[in-house]
Amino acid sequence: MIIENKLVNKVKILSFPIAILTCLIGYSFFNDYRILLRFIGVPAEAIIFTDLKDTIEFAKNYFYGNLPIEEYGQLGFAWAPFALIPIDWHIPLGILLGLTFFYIASLFPIKNGKIYFSLLLSSYVVIFAVERGQPDLLIFIACFFLIKLVQKNQTVFSTLLIIYLSLLKFFPASLFALLWNKKITRSLLITILGLSALAAGVLLEWDLFIETIAHQNRMFGGLTWKSFGSHGIFSLFNSINLWSIGAIPTIVGSILCILIFIMIGFFIKNSDRNQNKSTKSIYFLVGSLLFLTTFMLGRNFDYKLVFLLFTIPFLLDTFYSENLKKERLLGAILLIAIFLSFWSGLLGGDLLEGIRDQNLDNLVGQILRLYLNGFNVIKELLTWVIFAGLSYFTIQLLPPWFGQTLNLSIFRTK
Repeated sequence: MIIENKLVNKVKILSFPIAILTCLIGYSFFNDYRILLRFIGVPAEAIIFTDLKDTIEFAKNYFYGNLPIEEYGQLGFAWAPFALIPIDWHIPLGILLGLTFFYIASLFPIKNGKIYFSLLLSSYVVIFAVERGQPDLLIFIACFFLIKLVQKNQTVFSTLLIIYLSLLKFFPASLFALLWNKKITRSLLITILGLSALAAGVLLEWDLFIETIAHQNRMFGGLTWKSFGSHGIFSLFNSINLWSIGAIPTIVGSILCILIFIMIGFFIKNSDRNQNKSTKSIYFLVGSLLFLTTFMLGRNFDYKLVFLLFTIPFLLDTFYSENLKKERLLGAILLIAIFLSFWSGLLGGDLLEGIRDQNLDNLVGQILRLYLNGFNVIKELLTWVIFAGLSYFTIQLLPPWFGQTLNLSIFRTK
């Protein structure tokens, strides 16, 4: 009976993704599947799983000493094992990566809201990540196993896994906060040791690290519908020539993120803190820490929103809880904002941009230009709402000493 119930839960969670993928496969027999993907907002490439293919090529170029440094922005040695994979394997590996991702997602502890979660799994954001064969899905899968290690108090293995993930993409370094406990000295020691190992890796390939920063700026020069991040809303000023893009939006956005996070922590009282280290709270912290970090660092393609899936079990539980009125309202706001962000591709994307570009000199083009600019602003504001809401719950769930540091209570006299 238990096995049967688990199977039913998996089917419910995967029902919409299976339907979407079935339509895509069926449609591909009669027409170019990319047309259907663009309808839901996915900017499909000519080569399927192209990001996975590029990653394998990058690893091979690094391994054989033929690295075009101006083209890639990541540390090479961490990806070196991918050099052993033949490039023409990227399609079967991409299929395996996608299936593994969906299977892992079906194991999430979702008690209520299975239809909601299933709709997220069939959204523009998820299909975007799967269609590209995004290596971030590897990090997503690894985070699932990291949660299991944290639950079993396997600190050494958890630390090693976080270090490796951080060498792959940098932003998982925030996951060291998962290992914090009530002892501030132990918590900081683990973090310092982990970050020292990461710093050593960065110093070994300093040129590639610098290129990572430059690569980020080259990729995201302005506000686009398929990306998000702290400097996105400020990049709008560049599109109407109020300032040169440069590094100003990134700096302003990151500083504003830090200020908002500190302000939220300042107003959270000790009585508001939730120190219940449940499975769902660990899931939540993984998703929120990854989102908060990527958001603060700058612009990211929308497929990185996929990490927000880790926050859903906790947010659904909060929403269905009758004892937490304030948290329940905030949970509802976050669930709505996340849903709209995941499905934003339906409201603005390649198809509308294509129509706009073909009608730049007439009324249709002008209307679409205004609509897409407004759409971009609303989409960016939604991610700021998510940032603020997740900051509140994250500070609640982290050890008391962290929140006390933020609200300066350790400096106050009793």
